[in-house]
Amino acid sequence: MTDIAELPQKVGRLENDVADIYNMLSGIQATLTEHGRRFDGITTILADHDRRFDKIDEALVEVLQRLPEAS
Repeated sequence: MTDIAELPQKVGRLENDVADIYNMLSGIQATLTEHGRRFDGITTILADHDRRFDKIDEALVEVLQRLPEAS
């Protein structure tokens, strides 16, 4: 069991631990925010590629329609 005389020291340690945890959580939140921005950028880039592939598909369909039928 904890001695009453040790309580202020233990409470002080716990307060420091809580402060350290909040600091870690702040760092994690900042990292998550940065990753979210990066994912948004990647999503935009992928959407641009998707549109390009749609145009390529359309062009390919047009080219295939112009080819003569195989005998």
